[in-house]
Amino acid sequence: GKEEGEILASCELILQTEKLGEKQLPILSVPWKNGAYTLPKSIQPTIKRMAIEILAWGLRNMKKASSPQLLVEFGEESLRTEPIRDFQTNPNFPESESVLVLIVLMPTEEAYALPLVVKVVDNWAFGQQTVTGQANIDFLQPYFCDPWAQDYVHPKLPRLSGKKHQDFL
Repeated sequence: GKEEGEILASCELILQTEKLGEKQLPILSVPWKNGAYTLPKSIQPTIKRMAIEILAWGLRNMKKASSPQLLVEFGEESLRTEPIRDFQTNPNFPESESVLVLIVLMPTEEAYALPLVVKVVDNWAFGQQTVTGQANIDFLQPYFCDPWAQDYVHPKLPRLSGKKHQDFL
């Protein structure tokens, strides 16, 4: 069938011998920490503290938006801009809100990385919020850079597809 997901697992094969026959089989020798099993070091991804910087100018082509804002999520970390109050006349974020920076612990191997989720949330009367658009950026490797490295070369970013935008509302 169709692929639905992946599993990250650690398994141990225990040979049953006569000596082991009467004893209780050992439970996996995975470390227990703070009420949960932790990944064995052999399969733990390498984690590095990184900054995700997003420059957000504004929102366009949203016909029925009232007071939209941008929400950026990476794992358990998230940031949001202030809502654009007068969206129909000025669809830009305030200058003080245009740069969002998330400091996160991120796996250096792309296979283990979480997606960067970018959402547009529209704010309506009485505190009601509606997600009017969402994009998941699964492949962040082209954007990794260490600008302080001696051999730093500005990365070539992937080309965006030529698809036209779709109106969400």
